[in-house]
Amino acid sequence: MISLIKISSESPGQNCVAGGTKIDTGIDKNRNKSLDADEIQSTAYICNGSSGINNLIKITDEQAGANCANGGYKIDSGLDLNKDGTLGGSEVTKSVYLCNGNDGLNNLMNVTVEPAGNNCANGGYKIQSGTDLNKDGLLNENEITKTVYQCNSLGKYQIGQRYGGGIIFYIDNTQEHGLIAAESDLPSVEWGPSNFATDAKGIAIGTGKSNTTMITTAQGPGNYAAKTCDDLIVNGYSDWYLPSRDELNELYFQKAVVGGFATVHYWSSTETDAQRVWGQLFTNGSQSSAFGKSNQLSVRPIRAF
Repeated sequence: MISLIKISSESPGQNCVAGGTKIDTGIDKNRNKSLDADEIQSTAYICNGSSGINNLIKITDEQAGANCANGGYKIDSGLDLNKDGTLGGSEVTKSVYLCNGNDGLNNLMNVTVEPAGNNCANGGYKIQSGTDLNKDGLLNENEITKTVYQCNSLGKYQIGQRYGGGIIFYIDNTQEHGLIAAESDLPSVEWGPSNFATDAKGIAIGTGKSNTTMITTAQGPGNYAAKTCDDLIVNGYSDWYLPSRDELNELYFQKAVVGGFATVHYWSSTETDAQRVWGQLFTNGSQSSAFGKSNQLSVRPIRAF
């Protein structure tokens, strides 16, 4: 038996105030390649945002391979940022696979409402998937192998939105504040002199600005990564800075949305010690704390709003 998905439009109403998409999933028990009413195991709604930017879903066949040993479906979701009614590759924010069973075992998906909280500031849906190991037709807690969240977007700011001199790539749980990336890299440059500690040790999101201030205060004038960000002015905005380790990592996750990145290493503002600094490779996202400060790495400035 194989897993099936049925997608239909949901009109504005109780399930989705602004309309959206209804997703039914289940197992093709009668093998007619159609998801009949008595085969539906879960139903979820992906609702449009009140800001006028809709949530979209795209489902494509997934061939047998690394993601699904026996084939299945790939489910992409995200916001229709350019409002063309099509979920483009740069608009995809979540992907999940619903795979066909192996050795008589079926893969199941369970979609439930996610209340407003840490996972989704404005609520949304939790999509869990896994193999029906005990063959009871239910996805039990110990059978779940993957969980993703598709969150409602009800704020005025959106990931990928052009705003404040660049492109928004991170929004905090208040939906009122976040981070903006410049739309292009600055020239590759060294981080600073070796054997000179700045104590810029901030790692978390929100610490890049203070890191940059500490670096430029300690190192003074010159042509180095933090200083080039600090000196940048774009569309009247002059508060750019070098991202912290975690801010840089968040930028990597949204690199397709922001665009313009090279497949090279980028500097963070997080210092390891007097000789070394955190950096990240934008090919596969790997981070290292061992980059010598005299290396020439790429720079992408960010700012907060």
